[in-house]
Amino acid sequence: MGERLEVVKELFKRAKEGYKRGKALRDQFFINAADKAFLALVEALNDHIRERIEVIPKDHATRRNFLREIGREDLRAE
Repeated sequence: MGERLEVVKELFKRAKEGYKRGKALRDQFFINAADKAFLALVEALNDHIRERIEVIPKDHATRRNFLREIGREDLRAE
């Protein structure tokens, strides 16, 4: 997942920046863009978990637990 992980990290970075900008400007466009980037991040993490343990998390708490279980504390912390 090396290359995909870098894409995920970049999406997450952009999502955080977009959300902050949208909030500061009170602009729904930026907030929506950040939401979409965050969803892409969640989907990528779910794919990574599915590849490793053949399970797709159903919620955020389960996703965090699986990331801890597969030794990806770095991703879980984000």
